[in-house]
Amino acid sequence: MSGAKPTSVEVRLPSRLGYEKVAMSTAAAVAKLMGFREDRVEDLKTAVAEACINAMEHGNRLNEALPGKIPSK
Repeated sequence: MSGAKPTSVEVRLPSRLGYEKVAMSTAAAVAKLMGFREDRVEDLKTAVAEACINAMEHGNRLNEALPGKIPSK
C-alpha cells in the first residue's frame, strides 16, 4: 500500500463487559482490510478481547465513568 494516506481509528468504550466485542470486531475488520490471513485475524480478535477485558477489570475496576480509550502513538 505504498503511497496510501495514513489513517487512524479511535474506539472509545465504556468499562462494561460485553463491549470488548466492539473492539474485537473493529480490529478484525481492519486486519481483513489489510490482508491478514484468517487464522491471524482470529488470533488478533482473541488478543484484543483479552486486553480490553483486562483493562476494564484491572485498570478501571469496571467503573463505567472512566474512559476506556487506549491512546495512539
